[in-house]
Amino acid sequence: MTVFLRAGSVHSMTVKSSWRFGVCMLGCMLALLGCGPITSATAIKEARVAIDAADSAGAVDGAPYEFFSAVERLKKAREEQGYSDFQAAVDLAKEAKTLALEAKKKADAGGDPLQRIDPRRAEAVKARRGQK
Repeated sequence: MTVFLRAGSVHSMTVKSSWRFGVCMLGCMLALLGCGPITSATAIKEARVAIDAADSAGAVDGAPYEFFSAVERLKKAREEQGYSDFQAAVDLAKEAKTLALEAKKKADAGGDPLQRIDPRRAEAVKARRGQK
């Protein structure tokens, strides 16, 4: 866009400044739109790693409430990410990570005695999972 005004005119500076401001704001908005998928994917990955660590520590039997709550929140986080609700996905993934870390902590300490699954049920769960 060409503006024919006298050089040094106040109006010509205002037009140039507002044009630059508009371009700068548009660039910032476009940059912020791209952050949602990246942050949610990172949070989901961190939650998955924490859940795997809790599973390896034996949280399925030692802290089943926290472990399975983490697994379900991770599933919901992936679902919300699929619907492009990235903030909900991040929030759920952070909850899943926190629960998984708590489950790992309890499993490392020998498990929560109030949450232990009775041996017959534990065998049924292992059979369903294909473990012996």
